[in-house]
Amino acid sequence: MRAVTNRRKQEYPLDQGSRKARGDGEIYQVQGRSDLWVKILNDHSREKQMEIEKRLTGGGSGEESPMEIVYYRGRFTGYTFRKLPEAEPKREAEPPQAASAPAAPRIPAAFRNERREMQFFMVDSPCSSSSIRMGSCSVLSVAAARVRSRCL
Repeated sequence: MRAVTNRRKQEYPLDQGSRKARGDGEIYQVQGRSDLWVKILNDHSREKQMEIEKRLTGGGSGEESPMEIVYYRGRFTGYTFRKLPEAEPKREAEPPQAASAPAAPRIPAAFRNERREMQFFMVDSPCSSSSIRMGSCSVLSVAAARVRSRCL
């Protein structure tokens, strides 16, 4: 199909290079018109034509609102619609901090200190040796061992 016509027999030549498949048909740009497109429907039934005519009289809004019905060899085939040229999305300037990589997550100081203390009691503490009976270490002996380990 190279061209379709409207009811007044005005011909719309289709740009074959602009063909795009859609779920219910294909769209073509009208040659020489960047804003006018034709949708060729898969369903050419009378019911579909009535639905499109209803959308025409209702002044439908949307991306592919029908402007007029088109025919190929005298049979209903689809409709024309206006498509605004696609603008590139606006890119806002990013602040300098957004351009750098996010900082590595930091462990809160309290949690970090807790881990050090647990390691001390499990490994460095005099209570951790197997020769000492559990519960026999006093708080003072543990504190003294901590001070000694920091001074070394």
